[in-house]
Amino acid sequence: MLERLAERAGDNQTARIARQNRRDEEMMARKIAANWDTFVDMTLAENGIEAPRRRASASTRQHREAHDGEAHDGEAIDRQAQRRDAQARVAQDEPVGP
Repeated sequence: MLERLAERAGDNQTARIARQNRRDEEMMARKIAANWDTFVDMTLAENGIEAPRRRASASTRQHREAHDGEAHDGEAIDRQAQRRDAQARVAQDEPVGP
């Protein structure tokens, strides 16, 4: 709304800043939407609630298959470390899906 108001009022600087703010907000909304299920799963796990596993996408299955030999004696990944890693990837605009 600010962008349109500024454009109609002829305030090009405010319109430009409002446009950039809108782009930034839209980018963040896409990033959150793309990772929402992962964040929900991690929050549940941190609170000791085991949620049903979601079906992995084809790309996730390919990634797991490629790295099956890298397992560390079947030990579970520490949930806190996993959450920190996911948060770091989000901060760096990387996908965090399983």
